[in-house]
Amino acid sequence: MNTFISYHRDDTGPITGHIAHRLRLKCGDRKVYRDLERIPIGANFVREIEVALARCDRVIAVIGPGWADRVISNEEDFVRRELETAIQRDVAILPVLVGGVTWPPARALPERLRPLLALSAMRFDSGVDFDNHFERLAKHIPCRNRIVRWLLSAGVLLLATAAGVHFARRSPQPEQVRNGIPSAIARQLGLPPPGRVTVVPPAGPTSAAPVPRGSSSRSTPPVRVRKAREVDPLGLMAAGDQQDIELAAKQVGRGGK
Repeated sequence: MNTFISYHRDDTGPITGHIAHRLRLKCGDRKVYRDLERIPIGANFVREIEVALARCDRVIAVIGPGWADRVISNEEDFVRRELETAIQRDVAILPVLVGGVTWPPARALPERLRPLLALSAMRFDSGVDFDNHFERLAKHIPCRNRIVRWLLSAGVLLLATAAGVHFARRSPQPEQVRNGIPSAIARQLGLPPPGRVTVVPPAGPTSAAPVPRGSSSRSTPPVRVRKAREVDPLGLMAAGDQQDIELAAKQVGRGGK
């Protein structure tokens, strides 16, 4: 919560409602505090105001025709206490003069409110000049536009999705199996990896031998399978690994069944 609006409901309630509504469109609901919408029924009013003032960055003091009489004559006036608290905590205050009012004389104000007279105030009308006056006020209230915040959130989501797809593509795939033999054991036996066929021509003359009638014109060259002692001549492999290799070699010799 960034902006706290201080006002008297029966004095400047309608124009304060318009200001709060426009600020919410510009900055978001959670960035604007007006007691009428933010304090729930049954809550401690004084405590809620104190907590809100402690969290805000600035206070818009809406000063109407009846403001001076109420803050001067009533020490318990809530608006008076809000502004005194803001001054004590050195919170930025933006005075808005509504309905052609002017500051009262310094001697008439309570001593704790006299620092307000040193602040530059702006006049604010609720008529045809409302939009122009609001734009002037909004320049002193920095906040991200809702559309900008939405675009930033969408950009972060797209980046996170792209990163997830990228790492998913680069993640290791499950171990492949060829003829019931895992890839790791197949590599140790000298077998081609799954999905790849390696043709080794038989030793001998390069001229093709005549093919008997009725037989296939293509023949599958024999695959040389290394035994466990050739893969591990020093006997460093575990007994279970050697048994797996021997079993795989037998399967290959029987056609992979």
